[in-house]
Amino acid sequence: RFNAVADEIEVGDVVVDLCAGTSLLYKALSNKSVQYQAYDINPIFVKVLRSKGVDAYCCDVERMGIPSADIITMSSALYHFYPNCQQFIERMCMSARKKVILVEPVNNHSNSSCSLWGEFARWMSRVNYRDVHFHFDPQSFSRLLDEVEYDTLLRAEIGSGRDMLVVFPGMLNYSFKE
Repeated sequence: RFNAVADEIEVGDVVVDLCAGTSLLYKALSNKSVQYQAYDINPIFVKVLRSKGVDAYCCDVERMGIPSADIITMSSALYHFYPNCQQFIERMCMSARKKVILVEPVNNHSNSSCSLWGEFARWMSRVNYRDVHFHFDPQSFSRLLDEVEYDTLLRAEIGSGRDMLVVFPGMLNYSFKE
């Protein structure tokens, strides 16, 4: 999934990665010369990233002003902002000069009826010791994308249908739905 995101990023881009976690995107971008900034609420993740020389910041991205950048990314974290996902995507689009790149799981173990896998996946998706009770499925994610003010430049299933890769135009390339 992170290689698919990296493929959308050009050499020289300024990249803001929201909810960066352990920053697997940074690793996927290692062969490209970009200016990368990671933002995450988890101070342990941020400390580890900084120790590796990553420009990383500890903050609640839902409450922060999203910095301007060529590319704004978020991988596997949009569900944390439910029910305000549409507004959050639109805020990202307003801060991106070129594009917003999202990867979101739509077929995942958190929705699993298998209690052991489902419980483990839900525990892993906790933020600040809070359970997350909403996860996208293909239909709910598609409905969200249809409600966003911007047209998508790309919608593609990746990871054998586990994830959706979505690219929105940034403010320099905006295209509002008619």
